[in-house]
Amino acid sequence: MSTSETISAAINFAALVFLGAQVMLARRALGETAKAQQQEWERQRKKASIEASVSTARYREALKAVLPWNDRDPEEMAAFLKEVNGDHAKLYPVREYLNHLVDIAVGVKQGVFDLDTISMLEGGRIIDVVASYAPYIESVRQEAHRPRIYEDIEDLAELIKAHRQESPGGPGESHPRAPTERSVKVSLHSARLILDLVRIRSSRPSGRTCGAAVRSARATICGLS
Repeated sequence: MSTSETISAAINFAALVFLGAQVMLARRALGETAKAQQQEWERQRKKASIEASVSTARYREALKAVLPWNDRDPEEMAAFLKEVNGDHAKLYPVREYLNHLVDIAVGVKQGVFDLDTISMLEGGRIIDVVASYAPYIESVRQEAHRPRIYEDIEDLAELIKAHRQESPGGPGESHPRAPTERSVKVSLHSARLILDLVRIRSSRPSGRTCGAAVRSARATICGLS
């Protein structure tokens, strides 16, 4: 091998080493960026979950004039549902409240809300509400011939129960990933839409415009997810 060929080979080898180093640095930078983005996304999910919980508390406060405040008491709820049975006007707030909880359940299912945070802040009440409203939910399913209506809330209640059983020290000790398929990617835009959906319903508990806005937002979310 001539001197020029040796020099050329050395230069090519050095270039390959340099290129390999650059690729490794780029991979490391991408990994750090992805980790930072994941951490920020987790923070946003927890923040959105807290905001949803606050909205729910305000919503219950607004509804306490037309719904039993202690909706975790099966006997009190049974008496209330018996009293308003057949009165669609008095049952309207019930439907809206359950729809509000459906919004939260969908948010958890789509990975927008953090399961651990929702479990800590609203878990016990969601489980009890599902049990208390079970007779009403069943009657709606039969009357509307929609066997899966409010299924999302029931799924969330079961998910919270399982999550609490998996956390030996009680809710809040572990932070599992949201129960979504790996292929599901929820954008920040759709996350904001779900949170706005919850805010809309909680800020206008009796407005019919609310239902239309919620349905429109949910359709948009389905298109983005």
